[in-house]
Amino acid sequence: MMSTQSVAAVVLLVGLCMQGIAHAQRVFYVAPGGDDTGPATVERPWASIQKAADEAKAGDTVVLRDGTYVLTEPIRFTGAGREDAWITVRGAQGERPVLDASGIQSISVSGRGAVQVQGASYLRLMNVHVRESYGAGFAVTGRNTQHIDLIQCSSDHSYAPGIWLYQSQDIRVLGCEVTRANDLRMAGAAAAGRREAPHEALSIAGVHRFEVAYCRVHKGYKEGIDCKEDSAHGKIHNNEVYDMPRQGIYLDAWFGTLEDVEVYENVVHDCEWGLAIACEGRGANMRNITIRNNVIYRNRASGIFMGMWGHDGPRENIRIYNNTVVNNGSAGHWAGSVGGIDLRSPNVTSIVVANNISVGNFGFDIATFEPPETREQVLDEKDIVILGNMT
Repeated sequence: MMSTQSVAAVVLLVGLCMQGIAHAQRVFYVAPGGDDTGPATVERPWASIQKAADEAKAGDTVVLRDGTYVLTEPIRFTGAGREDAWITVRGAQGERPVLDASGIQSISVSGRGAVQVQGASYLRLMNVHVRESYGAGFAVTGRNTQHIDLIQCSSDHSYAPGIWLYQSQDIRVLGCEVTRANDLRMAGAAAAGRREAPHEALSIAGVHRFEVAYCRVHKGYKEGIDCKEDSAHGKIHNNEVYDMPRQGIYLDAWFGTLEDVEVYENVVHDCEWGLAIACEGRGANMRNITIRNNVIYRNRASGIFMGMWGHDGPRENIRIYNNTVVNNGSAGHWAGSVGGIDLRSPNVTSIVVANNISVGNFGFDIATFEPPETREQVLDEKDIVILGNMT
């Protein structure tokens, strides 16, 4: 569960984000059982979220009333707000609007979202909840999609990611929750011969300038939070990731250069790997990554793992410090010896592992897997510094 400090931080963030709402030009109310021929007032709301999305312009607010909205097609947001006049779509205060996407099986083909944000700018979605999506829950996609906030939203049970951020910029995901993402059994995917569901529970792919914070990602079917491809200039912090069958938090330069990402003050537990850093794709590389002040415990494989999957591309200037890595690893793991901080990949340079607490892990607390007789020489050649750790 999120700490009292984390909840307070989310409240503060929401308060800051709400400042732009004071400039709203119009307010449209939407409710299950509303009437699209009415004036969209609180007394006579519209029924269609899409109608409100199409109508809203810079500075406008759409308020979704409590209840379940049964979707027959994805909701698409394409409107342009302004820096001083965001478009805001929010659940009414104290209420919980739920978008049930179980009737839109066609979106599984393209991987789009039950809520699709594409080509939009300065758009804020708050307290909006999606369930049973055969694609993603929320999809924020496109290089001309920018300045998008998802705040205190949730996605429960999806075939694709609960939240999918793709080739967009200036994106914030704050205080959201993703559960039961990447379920291969949905939409007949397994029967169609697919080996696994697409992407991860919360996917950040090719996104520049992003923040994912104060979220809970759990009880999924693949990885938790994955920052991949040529994503850059981002922060992943104060999230809790647990009960995942693969990596809790994963940094993977699948193609291109993944750079300038900071991962801090997260809690990751009861996953396969806690936090993994890899370059799976051919020609991919990674640089300028900071992993600090995370708490990583009780994962079945290593707590922090410099992965060797795929083409095992180069990583440089990686700083791993002030993390608490406890009780990770397990006997007879399929990956071999697993434990605390695992620097197994040889394709790394300029690595600092400092001032971590790594104790009580199964196979080892910190390991480089170099033979003792050549370890110091190899670490020096690769500029790998390991110091001040408690083991």
